[in-house]
Amino acid sequence: LGEMIDILEDLGWNLHDVVAEGAYSQFELDFHYTDVLQMADRMVFLRVLLKEIAKKHGMFVTFMPKPTTGDWRSGAHMNTSMQSVDNPGVNLYEGEDDQWSDMALNAVG
Repeated sequence: LGEMIDILEDLGWNLHDVVAEGAYSQFELDFHYTDVLQMADRMVFLRVLLKEIAKKHGMFVTFMPKPTTGDWRSGAHMNTSMQSVDNPGVNLYEGEDDQWSDMALNAVG
């Protein structure tokens, strides 16, 4: 884990948190915001990077969501938000009363 964190910091990806999740060897990586194309590139590269580091240490990484029942499994997902260039700092996916906005519903659709 330390080797991966060092590499991500060297790449300047602004990793600001690594959180142990509910399953064995399951971690959440939290990055600062960036534009959508750069984040998509990072997700693809991150999967390759994690697999290569694991292989180097005789381990493996999987991104399968949940192949069995009754326990936790790791799947890859990305949390997103969107803000307007004209109105930075306002999450356009956030609607009233903690609901999703119409824009968020359209993005999911």
